[in-house]
Amino acid sequence: MPTLNLRRFANPDMLKTIQLKHLIQLLKPNEDYLSGRGLSLSADRHEDFDYELLANILIDPDGQIPMDLLNALYFVHEMSHEDGMDDLIQGVQESGLVISSEDDSSPADIAVQVWLQDSNLLERKHAEQSMQKKRSFEYFLAEETSLKTTPSLDTPTIAILEKNLEEWFLANKRGRGTKVFAFDREDEVRFLVRHGRPFRREGSIVDGQSSSIFFRPENHDVLVYDKALGELRMNAENKRIKKIYLEFFGKYLFGNKNHFPGANKYTLEPLRIDGRSSLVCSDIPGLEWIRLKEVQYSWDSEIPETEIHKATDLFQCMADREEEIPEEVGLIGASFDVKFENIRSPRTLTICRGNIAQYSHDDDCVCLEKWMTKRGFILPAGVNDAEAKDEDVVGS
Repeated sequence: MPTLNLRRFANPDMLKTIQLKHLIQLLKPNEDYLSGRGLSLSADRHEDFDYELLANILIDPDGQIPMDLLNALYFVHEMSHEDGMDDLIQGVQESGLVISSEDDSSPADIAVQVWLQDSNLLERKHAEQSMQKKRSFEYFLAEETSLKTTPSLDTPTIAILEKNLEEWFLANKRGRGTKVFAFDREDEVRFLVRHGRPFRREGSIVDGQSSSIFFRPENHDVLVYDKALGELRMNAENKRIKKIYLEFFGKYLFGNKNHFPGANKYTLEPLRIDGRSSLVCSDIPGLEWIRLKEVQYSWDSEIPETEIHKATDLFQCMADREEEIPEEVGLIGASFDVKFENIRSPRTLTICRGNIAQYSHDDDCVCLEKWMTKRGFILPAGVNDAEAKDEDVVGS
């Protein structure tokens, strides 16, 4: 049974975005299967090709549908937009591939041609784009942050990591097909892990009759290793999978499954200790101002209680009422408006006590990490969040 979400192929109009000659080239390796389902690939005109039948075949699989066909259509569809086309053209130029230069080529036409010549190139470009969509990360410091160890990234090591992750996902009802992409940059290494999720079933209408389709949704997890800080940040599906990543990435890339023990990185105590002064950013190039716009309190009582305060400038509101953040509450999370130089509108930074930070744009993290370190929102090595409440950990 296919492991991809077949609903994306339910609309024949999506298939029509591919020029017929390119679509037939894409389908040709599976002509025997398609002809057995009644679809002819002999048409040489758009009007003569049965797009409706092809869509029905793809959304009503019979258990024999070739996986390579579904993979091809999936990746072509995923990269059939302007940004995808631009990335693929750049990849083609860098790799020396030759594709059609027709002016009327659509993004889908470009994607099909690249897939037919070098499917690995298209998959890698798709992985790069998937990483850019992730903006919320949880951070994990290495056990020995002073070592700043560089991970092993050779092909055999990545293959072993990929194999062991696939075995875990398979054993935990997420199927086969796990893939690890590694992108080594000057200051960091970015990883994208593509894997399946548990099966889903949904009702559908097939040939006018009530039916159902079931499929395995695809998931992309992003992990980034900061070479200078010696830490791993990740955007992953759930806590259990995050724990597996910490163990497996530590074991296979750093030689120690406890390399990332999972200690807290962030604290919100500077808001309580220094108040408005904790938002000073004049010593951080690129920042104009920062304002606290939301804070979440946790009250320690028999019945758990969470309180949320919101305002365009919370510290100003508290000053007007001659109030401060109460000593008896726990600080769960906070959101800030951040004004960058040369950017018109403020962006948002959200910090949750522990290991989570969320940015409006992924590249905001470089500048804001410097600010959080200066103001003490990032815990010094060896200090936990409980200790931060009793000590002034705010940087100068």
